[in-house]
Amino acid sequence: MVSRNFNLAGKVAIVTGASRGLGLGFAKELGSRGAQVVATYTSANSLELVNRLIEHIANLDGPGTCIGVRADLREEASAGKIIQATTAAFGNKIHIIVNNAGYEVVKPLTELTTTDFNAVYSLNVLAPLLLLQAARPHLSEARIINIGSVGARAGFANLSMYCSSKAAIEGMTRCWAAELGGEGHTVNAVNPGPVQSDMLDNIPKDIIDMQKKNTPVGNRLGTAGEGGEKLQAEGYTQKEMVMRIGVRRHFELTSTVFTQIIIDMATHVAGTIRTEKTEQSRIDIE
Repeated sequence: MVSRNFNLAGKVAIVTGASRGLGLGFAKELGSRGAQVVATYTSANSLELVNRLIEHIANLDGPGTCIGVRADLREEASAGKIIQATTAAFGNKIHIIVNNAGYEVVKPLTELTTTDFNAVYSLNVLAPLLLLQAARPHLSEARIINIGSVGARAGFANLSMYCSSKAAIEGMTRCWAAELGGEGHTVNAVNPGPVQSDMLDNIPKDIIDMQKKNTPVGNRLGTAGEGGEKLQAEGYTQKEMVMRIGVRRHFELTSTVFTQIIIDMATHVAGTIRTEKTEQSRIDIE
């Protein structure tokens, strides 16, 4: 069993889309390390899942706590609502933001509409921007993590909205890192391969089969909570873990590895670009 520590005790972490999938795994791992977690969710159907998350973190042997905030991130006012709830519960400082919530439309290009475009880009691209804008006055040596996708650098039929939105997140990540690096913050984009989730259920089977075939870890989908502990059990350091993840495409992203990336200093991770006044770090898990 992997030993736990509370190295995030007192840190405030916002995780969007935290009721299921990767977001749920991230929130659990952050809470297990002592963070004060804000778990956002969209629909009333997710309330029970978030309540289970809150109970799970409360029952851990540690200082971690969690609150849920229902907010539709496609609505402009939601960013302010999330930050207001965060500061009301945990004080004026925010240390970690995980932009995980996402949406996809699976259609051939000839059938795409402006409604489809706005639905994908409002959540996958605009929402992280609005949340960061609302949070900026409260950031304290913050770690901003944008969840991208291998689709940002690979073309898949009928997924042009989703893949292009993740490419946009990569570009914004580089710019935000350059803007915020001088203030002591880091901004990273993490591009996971296929991980079993509700969203993945909407992807055509032929695309999933191709991704599984290209997955070096057992030719299968990843899960939200297994590989990080595997790497730690094998004795990898944080830096080695980051380097090892990037060896092949579609390595399963897990909450434990992800949290290691969050808490590691930007100067210690792969892909760091330094200038005189800024420090940009971008980690691609492909």
